Amino acid sequence: MTLKLLSITILIFFVCADNFGQVSKANNSLTLKQQNSKALLSTDTNKKLKTTTQSNDTLRSRLKGIWTNGKTENAVFEIKQNTIYYVDDLATYKYTLFGNKLTIIYPDFSYKCIITFHKDTLIMDSKEYGIASYWKFKK
Repeated sequence: MTLKLLSITILIFFVCADNFGQVSKANNSLTLKQQNSKALLSTDTNKKLKTTTQSNDTLRSRLKGIWTNGKTENAVFEIKQNTIYYVDDLATYKYTLFGNKLTIIYPDFSYKCIITFHKDTLIMDSKEYGIASYWKFKK
């Protein structure tokens, strides 16, 4: 009787130890998958940030310049790295650019629009003010 009990105990011990090893391997495998997954997510996020930064830089470089609306032969504004200068008002305001969303920060409100380009035409589409088109002065 004691021998049977001892045999069963040893058998249970080995079965549990083997199952524990499989669970341990599965956990290790899961941990590696999680680490790989995090690494891929991190890489994807870095790629997206890099792409967004590159597209912001590209848009910002396309925005830089002197622009007219075509109603007069004079310039309406000049866009620099982080500011926009209005020629008629002799006033400079900061702007932010995130993706294709431009926000010009005036003292009493912020003008928000989506910017697109068609050849050398800057198109600013604002919910509040509609669509405005500007053409870049050639140097």
